[in-house]
Amino acid sequence: MVPRRSVGALLSGALCVLGVVAAFGQPRPPAEFLADESVRHYVGLALANLGRAKCTNDQFCAPATPAEIANPPISVDEARAVIHRGTVSGVAEACGLEWVDRSFVPMMSYWRHSERKTERQMALIGLLHGIAQGEVSTAMSAKPCDAALRRDLDAQLSQAKKS
Repeated sequence: MVPRRSVGALLSGALCVLGVVAAFGQPRPPAEFLADESVRHYVGLALANLGRAKCTNDQFCAPATPAEIANPPISVDEARAVIHRGTVSGVAEACGLEWVDRSFVPMMSYWRHSERKTERQMALIGLLHGIAQGEVSTAMSAKPCDAALRRDLDAQLSQAKKS
């Protein structure tokens, strides 16, 4: 479980992102979105669960190695971008909007095709997205979306799908 202060930072970041990121389709969040320490914490959680993710040929990935734990296979900035998108997916899910094809699939396509990540890196990216999404969606379940947030998010998701 992610500490509450991280969830609060994610939720605050998610809501901030919805209001201020004009180029939503871009995979990079603002630098102040999430502190490096928090990003490393999320990467550690994802690495600890890497053996539960699917890699090549629908087989489970091997658990993270000590070398991967010491030097993760994606950078802090890359992880921050994935967590950013996971928060957007979490807000979309909490608002009852379709998030798989409008947020998750475009993100995965970007990392696979534009950034040419390995299957193992893709599994880590998927885990990071899921952790962030789940935390934000759960946190938002206590406070439902209002019409304005739903409308803004829907517009931004429509832009993201086109990019």
